[in-house]
Amino acid sequence: MSTNDEKRKRVMDEIISTEETYVKHLTAIIEVFLRPLQQKASQPNPPVPLEQIPLVFSNIDQILRVNESLLAEFKKIDRESNQSTDTNNFGKVIEKYAPFLKCYTPFINNFESMLELLEKLKSREDFVKFLETAIQNPQCMGLSLSSLLITPVQRIPRYKLLFEELLRHTPENDPEYSDIEKGLKTI
Repeated sequence: MSTNDEKRKRVMDEIISTEETYVKHLTAIIEVFLRPLQQKASQPNPPVPLEQIPLVFSNIDQILRVNESLLAEFKKIDRESNQSTDTNNFGKVIEKYAPFLKCYTPFINNFESMLELLEKLKSREDFVKFLETAIQNPQCMGLSLSSLLITPVQRIPRYKLLFEELLRHTPENDPEYSDIEKGLKTI
């Protein structure tokens, strides 16, 4: 394996490992914060009123579904590449999923409003207690709700950086080169 191939493999491994961590973050948002708050919303005096929950979490469920599928595709390519000499085609995957990444737009556009609402909600003692308890959950990995909520905002630029790095270590005559280029243009 050439040095360039090794670098490509490291970048592909980084894409998978960061995607795994990212999916864990999204899952924590939903399982540790969103779902419990939705359940508490049906009780008297909930920490977050039902009508405000979508304002805090936007379309995080949709983002998780897209990224779980994306991760599964990356892992499948990685497994298959370990069994044959075929080129990993992460480029085709990102090109295929780029249109689905548009689901990030409402989340990113509403992010500042989310943070403002979270700050207002922190004036409620019951919400602060909920957050303090939730952050103790190992799924949160010690991260606050605000820290977890920023991860979707950071993910698209991260894809761009990772795929630019992958492109740098892909020979121009490799069939994947043009797929990575197309994927980058659509991100």
